[in-house]
Amino acid sequence: MSSARYIDVATLRADGSGIHIHPPEVAATVMVRRIAGGRADIVVLGPRTAAVYDRTEPDVPPCAVARIRPGGLRPLLGGRSAADLVDRVVPLTELWGTRGAELARELGAMQADPPAVTLRLHDALADGLDGDFARHRELLDHAHHALAQAGGHANMAVLSRGLGISERHLRTVFTTEIGVPPKLFARLLRVRRVADLVRDGGLARLAGAAGYYDQAHMTTEFRRVMGVPPGAYAAGRFPPPRVCRSTTR
Repeated sequence: MSSARYIDVATLRADGSGIHIHPPEVAATVMVRRIAGGRADIVVLGPRTAAVYDRTEPDVPPCAVARIRPGGLRPLLGGRSAADLVDRVVPLTELWGTRGAELARELGAMQADPPAVTLRLHDALADGLDGDFARHRELLDHAHHALAQAGGHANMAVLSRGLGISERHLRTVFTTEIGVPPKLFARLLRVRRVADLVRDGGLARLAGAAGYYDQAHMTTEFRRVMGVPPGAYAAGRFPPPRVCRSTTR
């Protein structure tokens, strides 16, 4: 099984327009940023359990990003659990040492060609996924699909039995390989679903469709993850955004 198919890469360009919403994300992201002196800085953003709102100034240089699909992070961590990176941003050098520093120097020299930076980042990460990557891949793929199909409110006992494992083993694999236990994984999927549909109106109906006990339950969980209640989110009343500024000045 090719590990490269679990890495999605892109080049992001700032446009300075409005607030960008980053919902909770169970995938990890590797970002290459241009910093002063034309050097490159590579950071790893672990799984995110709460939404982030930001506004990027238009003079921020393009950056290459790679999204590591759920379950692909741990092999890049040198044996550490993916749970160590939840809600954290760490330099790649902290995880890869001199190999990370060498990659940063290489990408820094390629900054004039953003597509080449993106391609090289993809290849470097694919090389970093060792043979252990496929160890739990099939199990995680089946579990992720089942949770997504259930809209984030699957019964964990039923899910684990369907996978032929115990709930404890399912929890261990999720926490180690993805970073969060399956119940939190499901909760984040459910909140994201509400965020996608909340502007359609009918909060009570949406709460039932998303598997919440009632609208109050949905509102409490949504506010905890997204920072504002569903009604405010639907109306565009977001928390104050952080401002992303250029680091090349």
